[in-house]
Amino acid sequence: MKKHNILVTGVGAIIGYGIVRALRDARPDVRITGMDMFHEAAGRRWCDDFTVTPPAASSEYPDFLMSLIKEKDITLVIPGIEQEVSRMNSFRGRLEEVARVSLNTPELIALSDDKWAQFEAVSAAGLPVIKSLQSQSYEECADSLGMPFVAK
Repeated sequence: MKKHNILVTGVGAIIGYGIVRALRDARPDVRITGMDMFHEAAGRRWCDDFTVTPPAASSEYPDFLMSLIKEKDITLVIPGIEQEVSRMNSFRGRLEEVARVSLNTPELIALSDDKWAQFEAVSAAGLPVIKSLQSQSYEECADSLGMPFVAK
């Protein structure tokens, strides 16, 4: 039986290295290649192999990723950071020709990239949301939230 080679991206971030550690616990028989923009990424020590990657927004990222998948005989790609989810979604057809990719639907990824549209969709579905104070003045926000407060 062929051993599965899994690529986990963003292994320097808590989600990325959390994926690696969960895989290690659940499937010690898989080979894990980790990648991150930073050579000293925290999760690299739990990977069997590690590669420094260009930023997801860079023009060379798609070709770099495709080459890495072929070179390491990757069977599954799991993105560990939000930026790589969005970028992989932009060339998912090419990716899915060479490996399985753990991505949500293109529609849901697009929705999650737009936080206001996501807020509206969740509200329309009748799910609880954090109240938006978008249309309120600074003074109204201070009265409603108290001081100090953080706005996003």
